[in-house]
Amino acid sequence: MNALTCLQALRRYRWGLALLFLVLLVLAALSLKAALALQGPQTLLVCPDRCPFSSLEEALQAARPGDTLWVWPGVYPEDVRITQPITLKGAGAKRVTLEGSLEVEGTQGVTLSGLTIQGRFGLTIRDSERVVLRDLAVEWSQTAGVTIAHSAVAIEESTVRHNLGGGVRVLEGSRVRLTANALVSNQGDGLEISGDSVAQLEQNLFRENAGCAVRASEGAQLSGEGNRDIDNQRANPADEECLPAIEASSPGDLWIEFMGLKPPPGVRAYHGVVGQPLRVRVRIHYTLGGGLLLRAQPLSFSVGFYLSPDEQVTSDDLRLGGVQIEDFAGALQDVEVTLVLPSDLLADGTFVSWRPTYLGAIVDEADEVEESDEANNAIVRSGFLVRRSQLAGYPGGVRAVAFSPDGGLLAFAFCEAVSEAKGCSRGKIQLVLPLQGGTVRAWVAHKGQIRALAFRPDGGWLASGADDGTIALWDAAAGQELRRWQGHQDWVSSLAFSLDGWLLASGSWDGTIKLWTAGAGRLMRTLAVGAAVLAVAFSPDGRLLASGSADGLVRLWDAETGELLRALSGHEGWVLSVAFSPDGKLLASSGRDGTVRLWDPASGRPLSVLGECEDWVRAVAFHPSGRLLASASDDGTITLWDIETGEVQRVLQGHEGWIFSIAFSPDGGLLASGSRDGTVRLWSGF
Repeated sequence: MNALTCLQALRRYRWGLALLFLVLLVLAALSLKAALALQGPQTLLVCPDRCPFSSLEEALQAARPGDTLWVWPGVYPEDVRITQPITLKGAGAKRVTLEGSLEVEGTQGVTLSGLTIQGRFGLTIRDSERVVLRDLAVEWSQTAGVTIAHSAVAIEESTVRHNLGGGVRVLEGSRVRLTANALVSNQGDGLEISGDSVAQLEQNLFRENAGCAVRASEGAQLSGEGNRDIDNQRANPADEECLPAIEASSPGDLWIEFMGLKPPPGVRAYHGVVGQPLRVRVRIHYTLGGGLLLRAQPLSFSVGFYLSPDEQVTSDDLRLGGVQIEDFAGALQDVEVTLVLPSDLLADGTFVSWRPTYLGAIVDEADEVEESDEANNAIVRSGFLVRRSQLAGYPGGVRAVAFSPDGGLLAFAFCEAVSEAKGCSRGKIQLVLPLQGGTVRAWVAHKGQIRALAFRPDGGWLASGADDGTIALWDAAAGQELRRWQGHQDWVSSLAFSLDGWLLASGSWDGTIKLWTAGAGRLMRTLAVGAAVLAVAFSPDGRLLASGSADGLVRLWDAETGELLRALSGHEGWVLSVAFSPDGKLLASSGRDGTVRLWDPASGRPLSVLGECEDWVRAVAFHPSGRLLASASDDGTITLWDIETGEVQRVLQGHEGWIFSIAFSPDGGLLASGSRDGTVRLWSGF
């Protein structure tokens, strides 16, 4: 076929070829879309420095529908516009601040939580469905704090305050649900709802707003109960759109839940230490009675805590302490109560009851309990169990402890077979339920003392390192070995997973750190230290790796390249433990010199020395909130340090030997410690 014939054929079938090309393009696009869908939702990490994304705008451009943007503490001076279903999650409303305005438009299935919004125009939601705002602070806007137009929105446990245009403004055609929010000190109405909109209000506080608590124009539909109208100004009391507060005809209901512990359904347990004060953090809930939308009367009440043999309350119960709350600030309030538990009475199953007194409806004196009515008895017979903290019977000592990512399991390592001639020949791992205290599984894992345990943050894998020089990876649920590495020439002293679970770092007495890919089991690189490596830890963003070694130095490495960034000197002896704060802005270290030191990991600058003692400090761990640092010493005590002040907040006593390892549960409610005395102890009330 010559060139002229080919040209004639192309002209004859040009439309068919064009159609075929178009079909191929569509199929390619659908294949790409399907491939992306198979990847599933992803989490994008955002932080001001050294994260995959340093701005919200960059992360939003890279996000797909259904993704989560996890925003680390910091200030983000940018305007943000969301037009697809995502979750924007901050590390806490007091620490993650958006200085620009935030807008959600033309989408559905958006969740915003843990943010402080201080933009000029606040938060605006337009033409969107299934938007959830939870644990937000919206403040200092020149307009209304939150403006909702033609949308369906749920606002829960958020604070809207100090906004020049009022608190929440709901425009025509919207559906909103407000639950347990505080709309306070706004220059306008707490809530304004215009015609044809529907609002359901439950347990909200409207306080010290310059206008009405709630303003509703004709056609607006309101329902709900338990909302409080306190000290709102009402510029024009005769304004018919300004809903009046009405006194309730009956008292409400009060109940209490724990904070810091998340036990399984049906389990109400705190771990107590004999002779030690028990700090209980509780959340007080109060539901207003009378079925009224708004109520003006302030509340004052007290809650007493009593030690009881069981859930049957009697006049012989011992009062342990209590809390008095004046002028209840909202639908719920967090309080901390210190209870001193007598050592001669504390035993498994001891019941602590609480008895509230408010509005004269419930008695407070133990000898009057029998005279209370049935409704009051139902509230009186509430409380929690106190369990002993100690798991004993491990004569070789407990060298390592670790919590699972969900806090439902506690793993610890000990030696099952010890002899003077051979030392430890059978290193064993045991898994227990930290709240109930029962053993889930135990197995022999190494032919030597196990010195390190680490759970993979994103799953149920558990890594162990031992004196036999090996590292093993286990399916924690089944106790099944998945992989075993034999790369070190001496004891494996420490292990740490990166936040995404991709890398596992191991430190050894052979003077090296090895980085492994946890999934494939491949050795990525070896970092030469030149002295026994006793501790390793990844920074929260996974960019840095810290190590402590027998030459007295804390080293900071680039986790991606293996480059040594800086060596920090200050310790006068072995560095036994290192730990990053949850926000990555602090690095703590402890050592044989009896000191705990804080460093700035960004610059390597020493910040402070927290106490000095004669005994070795073998372990440090940050509380998940970042407000406390725990350190464990050879004198058998654990010291809790207040990070902001550098002062000792509390000293935990109970161990009768060196403390090798400590770990906080992911929710911060429990601290586990393993000691040479052959016990594991659980501490609560942080």
